[in-house]
Amino acid sequence: MSSPPPPELIPPTHIFASWLFECLQLGNKFKRGKLLAYQLICQMMLRPHEVAPSRALLARFYNVLHTGLTSNDQDVPNVLVSNCGPRFFSVPLPGSLLLILDFITAAGTIINAVDYKEPPRAEAVSILGALLSLPNHYRELPVLQPGCLTTAQIQSDELKDRIIDLLLKAGKREPAGLARCVAVSSIGIFLYGELTHGSQHPKIKEAINVLLGALMCVNKKVAKVASDMLMLLCDHIDHLLDYHPHMPKKIAEAIATTISSLIQSHESSKSDEEKRLIVLMMFCMVEWCLRMPVPLLMETSDSERSCLHKVFRVLHSAVTGHSSSSLSRVSKSLADFMQDTDFNNIWESQVPDRRPANGVAIDQVPEIPKSPLSSVPKTETDIVKLAARTLMTHLVNHLGHFPMGLGAARLHTTVQEHNDLPDITEDDLKPDIFSAPNVQLFILNHRCLISFVELPAVDAPGGGVTAGLTTARTVCRIIVRDLSGKYCWENSVLYSPPWCTKESSRQNAQALLNVATGHELEPLLIQEDSDISQPAPSPRRKPSELPVFETTTEVDDNLNDVLRYIGETSPECLLQLGRPLNIPAPLPEALSAPAESDLTDMVQQQTDAELGYYSKHKADYSMLAKPQMPTEIQDPVSPFQMCRMLLDQMGLLSWEKRCHFDLLKKSDKLLREMKNLDAQRCRETHKIAVIYVAEGQEDKNSILSNSGASRAFEDFVAGLGWEIDLESHQGFLGGLQQNKTTGDTAPYYANSTCEVVFHVSTRIPCSGNDRNIKMRHLGNDEVHIVWSEHSRDYRRGIIPTEFGDVIIVIYPLTNGLFRIQINRKPEVPYFGPLFDGAIVDHLVLPGLVRATAINASRIKRSLLPYFHAFYEERAKCLEAIIQQHTENTTFEEFAANVFAPVLPNNATISDVFLPSEPSNSSLSEVLQTDTTSGQLSPNTTRQRGRRVQSALWQKGLDNLIFL
Repeated sequence: MSSPPPPELIPPTHIFASWLFECLQLGNKFKRGKLLAYQLICQMMLRPHEVAPSRALLARFYNVLHTGLTSNDQDVPNVLVSNCGPRFFSVPLPGSLLLILDFITAAGTIINAVDYKEPPRAEAVSILGALLSLPNHYRELPVLQPGCLTTAQIQSDELKDRIIDLLLKAGKREPAGLARCVAVSSIGIFLYGELTHGSQHPKIKEAINVLLGALMCVNKKVAKVASDMLMLLCDHIDHLLDYHPHMPKKIAEAIATTISSLIQSHESSKSDEEKRLIVLMMFCMVEWCLRMPVPLLMETSDSERSCLHKVFRVLHSAVTGHSSSSLSRVSKSLADFMQDTDFNNIWESQVPDRRPANGVAIDQVPEIPKSPLSSVPKTETDIVKLAARTLMTHLVNHLGHFPMGLGAARLHTTVQEHNDLPDITEDDLKPDIFSAPNVQLFILNHRCLISFVELPAVDAPGGGVTAGLTTARTVCRIIVRDLSGKYCWENSVLYSPPWCTKESSRQNAQALLNVATGHELEPLLIQEDSDISQPAPSPRRKPSELPVFETTTEVDDNLNDVLRYIGETSPECLLQLGRPLNIPAPLPEALSAPAESDLTDMVQQQTDAELGYYSKHKADYSMLAKPQMPTEIQDPVSPFQMCRMLLDQMGLLSWEKRCHFDLLKKSDKLLREMKNLDAQRCRETHKIAVIYVAEGQEDKNSILSNSGASRAFEDFVAGLGWEIDLESHQGFLGGLQQNKTTGDTAPYYANSTCEVVFHVSTRIPCSGNDRNIKMRHLGNDEVHIVWSEHSRDYRRGIIPTEFGDVIIVIYPLTNGLFRIQINRKPEVPYFGPLFDGAIVDHLVLPGLVRATAINASRIKRSLLPYFHAFYEERAKCLEAIIQQHTENTTFEEFAANVFAPVLPNNATISDVFLPSEPSNSSLSEVLQTDTTSGQLSPNTTRQRGRRVQSALWQKGLDNLIFL
């Protein structure tokens, strides 16, 4: 006998489903039971099935949904939408997309309902947000027409228009806080997807207008989500410029206007939540400015200033306080920018009591429960002013200058004061830096620290910084530490352009002298024509002719002719009668003719002797005049000379600057605080865990043992950020080690205001004790991204940890899309852009998941007691240094420290006494009384010298000599 065939397996689902379907046939008298039957059917069919439901069961289930979603009894669509939600389209049920129009119709009915408490408004908006990915994934779909059992093909464009129209309406007029947040997040996902896919949808501008309008929503949580969505769009500003060239500028101006309105309306009483919202908008505005092309940012018109001017004006108003005149002209109002948009329940000025028109409170988002530690008062700091001051400096330093030469991993320099000093080789700041004679530390404007370091000039390849210019032998290095970071500059004195010769000035002068003189030297003595006796020419004119200029020739002697003319025409003028005036006077009586001849011979002999000596010795060097040569370049005597010159030429040594420019007290405590300041981050930093769950894995050991993953997971991780080499990475590491104990590489993402490191479970070694290392890094992260390829849903307790406040689970679907599950602790409020049940495609998945994880990490940190943002921590460290280490000096002491930061080794103090002035105590005794047991700063020698001089002055010993 053969065994009987096994009985046909009937899943329990079929048995219970038949009872529930019969219950739905009852009359309205049993309405409560029917609604429970609808609820149980949805929950039963949407749970994971080990055995696929039969076609008959699916047909009856779809028929129930098709008739119930379009029912005239609003309670039926409410319970179906509430229990199906967006999960209906992510469960692998065959033919589920046939009911798309039914769900859209039901969601529209709920959104248009007046009552906002009873209907599941958040679930309705979530369904619409989940359907956004389908039009980009399918070109056309067969769907059931609402109210009948006929099917029709719907095009993707028509489907997208129906969905986005309802979402825009919800984003403008939705009264429920959580539903409004989901609607704004869905609009952000829509814009991100359209810019990623490159489809020029006509609703892009209107969607952006809705986000800008939501910034002024009464519900600050909605405004925060809108700001996050605008920050998300910065990733695709290039595509936005292609479609709407002036839209980025309008967005930045609208955000600036919103910030101005918030500052003006809440200046007297701003809560911590409002301050955090203003700061978030400021960072969003600055990020848009940094991503925007500079010509567009600087564009002006006849009636308006540039966008950059408006941004700086808003930030300046936040720092210094506002006035009605300064904020009234910041930008156009949002009403002018969004004139075609209908907003309701948005503007706070329209709803002073923060309630909608029907008088019911708007906010339905669960309030954050306060922990016992949250009541501890924080340090009194105006974060709005502090953030505005930080962003102004950040915008000046990084506009058009990000990323820098080191890439996006660094915002500031890594140069220290001891770098390139010949006598200091340590890798970190040491007290030896204070004894260096070429280093001095200052405080400028009580805002920033400035270090001046003088170093030998180095001939770099290609000319280096000076590009071949003639410069000094030393350069001045300036290291600036302020609220936004740390920066380093090198300055050099430039003497001449590159085309000048590079030799010394003496060599140049000698070369020019040789060119000018040639090979023959001119004689020192030149024989004049008057030295050669020549016979006197005979007069050409007649004695009676007056010599005039017109008749004068070269051979005429006008004086002789004038004297002869006077004697001829006026005889009464003759000195002796009959003797013409032009006759030479006779010889003196004492000088005879022989004597005159001897004198003439002596003069002639002397002249011949001089000419002969010159002809014989004219080539001798001693006969030439010594040329005047320039002074040779001298090496600077002071090791701080060029820095001193730069300080003076910048005007920092003037008397007027004394109240703004001070010295720093050099001590070990200052060194520690400077190291702490350099360790402070200049950007927001996040570390996020990325965990891979393969098929069939449901325990911690199997999940953490994965050293490889699927191709889809690796593509997703590659979209989160770029790979960095941990050993050589210069930016934020998130606790990962550079000795390769935590892996070789890791995904990393950074912009000008944020850094993110992803702890990927498959990148960290897991052999032996390394499993504890992996668990320590993954478990300590507050946000977990889980890629699950298992058939069952991921549970929070699989990897037990006290952290993991937010878990973002990604489930690949069979149709190529991805379902998102957001699992957050009760105290964590809503964040976007992804929401629980969202469905996205592979192109937008990495960017949306990264933005969601960053927003989750940011909002979780804001809940921590004593939480301070990065700019608050840096400002605190900077303020401590300025308050505790500013050295109050007179102008003379200040000038002495600038002239010589440290006294040279041969600068000693000795006392010299006159023999006639005996002393009761010696200088050594005075020094002994002044000696202290504590550690002396490098300026102690100078200070002790002043104290000794004062002591000796009291004893009448005024002969103090510094050798």
